[in-house]
Amino acid sequence: MRPFDVNQNYEVSDTPLLIAIEIQREYTTKGRPYYMEEIDESLENCGKILSHARDKNWTVAHVRHEQPGHLFGQAHAATQFVKGFEPLPREYLFTKGNFSCYSNPGFEKFVETSRPEQVYLIGYSSPMSCLSTIVEGYHRGHELTFVTDASLARATPNAEEKTAHMHATHIISGYANLVETSKVLGDVSRGFTPYQDMSVAEARHAV
Repeated sequence: MRPFDVNQNYEVSDTPLLIAIEIQREYTTKGRPYYMEEIDESLENCGKILSHARDKNWTVAHVRHEQPGHLFGQAHAATQFVKGFEPLPREYLFTKGNFSCYSNPGFEKFVETSRPEQVYLIGYSSPMSCLSTIVEGYHRGHELTFVTDASLARATPNAEEKTAHMHATHIISGYANLVETSKVLGDVSRGFTPYQDMSVAEARHAV
């Protein structure tokens, strides 16, 4: 994996950027607090998009969550990436200790300096790290695209996993473009936005 130097400016990227958020075993290991019973479909879509990005030589950044204690603890096996989603030597890795990817100082510098035209987000979980990252990115002027069927949410006392994810996606739609895996694999660069005929960047000037 490639280290990111916060003191270095990187060339503007001429390829899309794929950000893979927390594709870690905490979500796939039975008995863990964040285990998701219905994760298989979204995880398969994450794999398809990651393979597509690698085949097309996109820039790929992985974000791993670590924090003190048993949950997402640095030394715990469940904190490791799901098998098959480990970063390749040419790909970037950022480690964070809060919900938003922007809590890693290097992440913001990375997005700012590479300035990719398209930024796709996949991974977990939609109402926590994905939503936090997207809202913060919106306020920093970063136009992001969330791949809705390459993510999921934990069940809550009031909602099953897919329902909780649907609710999170509805909130995310106010801050990011939405797209499905099939659109990404077909190289369709624009997804659905809360304003059907304009991007989020255009929509923020329409209200």
